[in-house]
Amino acid sequence: MREDQQVQKKDNEETSKIIVFPKINKRVLDSIGTIEQLEEKVIANKIKFVDKTSLELVEDLFFKLSMMGFALDDDKYERDNALVSEAVKSVMLKSMGIHHDLQIAAEELIDIEEDEIEEDD
Repeated sequence: MREDQQVQKKDNEETSKIIVFPKINKRVLDSIGTIEQLEEKVIANKIKFVDKTSLELVEDLFFKLSMMGFALDDDKYERDNALVSEAVKSVMLKSMGIHHDLQIAAEELIDIEEDEIEEDD
């Protein structure tokens, strides 16, 4: 075997150990946009998730309440039901670090004293 063929064979063996990663797809990169846009998309996705999940939870809650004999289907409970639904959303969003207007209302309206919190025995 000639010397240049031996060098070429050695080069091929060394380069065969290199993993070639795919190039970045410019269309994907363009769709991501800036970091701020990406963060906005993440927040929007979290809000969509909370909207869907809280709706399911509240439906289950009201179904269980109706099974326990609480008839809350009447229109006079519409605002109360909406408040419960928004409270669930608010708690879920707060756990994700996302603001909901009801969080401010809860801070202003609800006063919890430590001696008022009773533990179940």
